[in-house]
Formats: sequence, structure tokens, C-alpha cells
Amino acid sequence: MKNLLLIQREKLEKLNYIRKAEPESDYWADFSYKLVKKYLNCFDDCFNLIIIGDKNIEKDFYIIPFKYISDIFIEEFLSADKKNKRVRWVCKIKNNKFMLNKCCENRDVAIFYGNTNYLTEAKNISYEEITHKALVNIRQKQGLFRKKVLKNFNGKCCLTGIREKDLIIASHIIPWSDRVDTRLDPGNGLCFSVLYDKLFDKGFISLDDKYKILIPSNLENISPELIDILFEIKDKQISCPKEYPIKKEYLIYHRKNIFKG
Repeated sequence: MKNLLLIQREKLEKLNYIRKAEPESDYWADFSYKLVKKYLNCFDDCFNLIIIGDKNIEKDFYIIPFKYISDIFIEEFLSADKKNKRVRWVCKIKNNKFMLNKCCENRDVAIFYGNTNYLTEAKNISYEEITHKALVNIRQKQGLFRKKVLKNFNGKCCLTGIREKDLIIASHIIPWSDRVDTRLDPGNGLCFSVLYDKLFDKGFISLDDKYKILIPSNLENISPELIDILFEIKDKQISCPKEYPIKKEYLIYHRKNIFKG
């Protein structure tokens, strides 16, 4: 009999990230960084990684909820294929142990082998419905994050002291879409008023390890009006968080990947 999921692959892959693997190669599979990010943006962590094995064995597959392994799908464990310019996570499954390249921690995935209970099927729920549910889930999580970040900075912009709630944003240091494990961490949040949130988000400002404002060294393509704003806040220290310290590793990420410095 044909593999159940292989028969349904075209229908299932809209809601699940599916890879074909060979059992004799320990179910070696790779997952594209860009595609994982795409699924996260669409469904938050409410999707599955599916690894299909032998095409002629009915239940030779793993359906692994992404939230079960999301904490190890981080940039530190990415494998870069210089020849094909592909950035991906590479894994294998041996004796029901999910092993990610560069990661020393294995996950027991025996419960997910041949088990369709975890399957998100297009016939049971529409793409629009699952997307709507994911968006509701994301908004709830973002609301919780905002509440903690605002409380951490006494409900005020950490740079200007503005306290009007309609003008205050809970800014992610590492963007929401870049990493799952930092999304709800209040140590990954800064409380900025609207203008400075946008400047931080677009990389026009960042923070050094002493929490002082950095501005780009090259201002050639920046308007004179914005340059004036940047110099007004250059080297200014933000207010100290009262409960959750800002993690320096997150600031390093922002300076390296977002900041235009």
C-alpha cells in the first residue's frame, strides 16, 4: 500500500512543511530557513514538520508539531550550503530520536511516528480558518508581550518618558519573525514611542551594551531633518528596566542584523 501522506502531499503541504526522506539514510531531511520563516509568519508555531519515509509503507512518516521542537530551530544550528547558497536546518531521525545538526540535544519523536492525530488536514479545516486562528493566537501573544514590556518600563518610552498609551510601542529587539524562542521574552523588548520604535525597527538607531543610543556612521543617504533627530538622541541612555533585564545577546543581534551602522 502507498504511503498515506505521500498520496495526500499536495493537499497537506499548504498547512504543513513536508519533506521526503529515506529510512535507510536515517530520515535525513533539510528545512529551509526562508520556508520555516514563511510558515511561522502565516501560522505562528501552529504547523507541523512532516517527514515522509518509504513510499510503499502506509504509515512510514513522522508528523512533528513545530512547537515541540521550535526552541532548537535557532540560527545557531543553521547549516549553510555555500555552493547552492542555501541556509537551512539539517536533521535526521535515528531510533526515533530527532537530531538537528550542530545541536547536542536530541528529541524523542516516537509518539509522532505514523500518528495522524497531529495532522492539520485541509479537508477538516480551511486555509482561511487556520490562518485566522493563527492570527488570533499571535495577537494574544503580542498583547501579553506588550503588557510585560510596558510594565518593565513603567509604561513610559524608555528614551523620551512619553507615557500616552496610544503612542507607546512594545518593540522587539530581535524581530518577531526572526526567532520563535525570543518572541515572548520581555528581555527582548523595549518601550518606545512611535517614532523611535520605527527608527529602531528599521535600523536607524540601536543600543550599545551600556544601553546608550547608537546612530549610523554613514549618514550620506539620510535626510537632514532625520539627521537632526538622530544627533539629538545620540549617546543618550535609555531608562533602566525594573524587572526584566535587556539581554545583551539580543542587542548584539540587532546591531549585527538590523542596525545600519
